[in-house]
Amino acid sequence: MSIEQGEMDFGEWVAKLINHRMNNAEILTYLEPDTREEDLVALVRTLMARYKIEELEIVEPPYDSEPETLRHIARVRELLDNIAVIITNRGLRHDESKLGPIEKPVFDEFWPKLKTSTYGSDEYKGFLKGMEAGLDHHYRVNRHHPEHFEAGVNSMNLIDLIEMLADWKAAGERHENGNLWMSIESNTQRFGMSGWLRDCLLHTAEDLGWWDGVTGEICTKCGKPFMTDQDSMLLCPKCRTPDA
Repeated sequence: MSIEQGEMDFGEWVAKLINHRMNNAEILTYLEPDTREEDLVALVRTLMARYKIEELEIVEPPYDSEPETLRHIARVRELLDNIAVIITNRGLRHDESKLGPIEKPVFDEFWPKLKTSTYGSDEYKGFLKGMEAGLDHHYRVNRHHPEHFEAGVNSMNLIDLIEMLADWKAAGERHENGNLWMSIESNTQRFGMSGWLRDCLLHTAEDLGWWDGVTGEICTKCGKPFMTDQDSMLLCPKCRTPDA
């Protein structure tokens, strides 16, 4: 906005301004919608010099945080939408490799066995050992598994962790005695997860309604989690047996 335009288009408010009868808020109503406040300040200073006005009291309008807050909200919404798209794409492509020629024959053979085993048990681990060829390929091409990374779970990003938690939830539902608490506790030990990450996964599962709050116990002898209906029981079934 030039001073010439100001003289032609804003003569009335210039006169009122010089006579101290307008504040900035009122002046802005006469300006074009995209006029910036710094443009107004520059114009006022030019007019003060032209009319030889040494001092001019300009009442600044109270700061309105709403525009800045709305810009922030829009930006955060945009970033969250980007994350949502990535997570949706993860869901669309989850475990696609299991349908390929390398992994499918392995899962055809071992899934019926895994289904009746206890997640994290020695029997379960034995089946995983037999599936090494298929699992090695699966871990290599799917980053929602800690085994995908050389540094394990510590190299995973938040998107990986979200898909991993959903994978554990869905995998547990395929077992007769699946329990998300057991999965998180077992994998905390298996992958060396920190207490913070363990708690974060538990809180997330609870807030999403994926966990009904049912927990077990941590064996005081071997340190492994186990399910029990007896609150006072401190040893897992394996450690309670005579030959344990």
